[in-house]
Amino acid sequence: MWHHLLLMICEIAHTPRKIHRTNWHEHFYMPNKSAMLNKMMDPCATVLVTGHYGNFEVAGHLVGLVGAPTSTMARPLDNPYIDDYLTKFRASDGQHILPKDGSANAVQDLLEAGGTLAILADQLPVDEIPNLTKTVDNAAGEFGFKISLITGTDE
Repeated sequence: MWHHLLLMICEIAHTPRKIHRTNWHEHFYMPNKSAMLNKMMDPCATVLVTGHYGNFEVAGHLVGLVGAPTSTMARPLDNPYIDDYLTKFRASDGQHILPKDGSANAVQDLLEAGGTLAILADQLPVDEIPNLTKTVDNAAGEFGFKISLITGTDE
């Protein structure tokens, strides 16, 4: 566990200097890259659901680099210095952080405006997943946006 945590911290520290709009494709493997980027660039509201897989902090940085900034729900970290550093890193290429608690109105405004919301599914208690599904389905119907499934496989 400590190895992966240290690796993630080092990657975050080096990312702004090493990865740019012109070379990001040399550093990232993304199955279904064109389908994912097309959905993220679409003016319709988009909800990205992912997990703590790989360096998710650098992935948020990447979507801002390619011109598809997201609003991401995240819990503030307990250490204010690390939280401040990560918040600045996350915002460096357009990612906006919404607090995990109390951001329902901001999420509604974002989706109504056609924005992109990124959430980490593994941050939800298992008993809340059916509620999330109902909420997304209801919002899709009410606000008129489509739900598309893009998987992280090569199929």
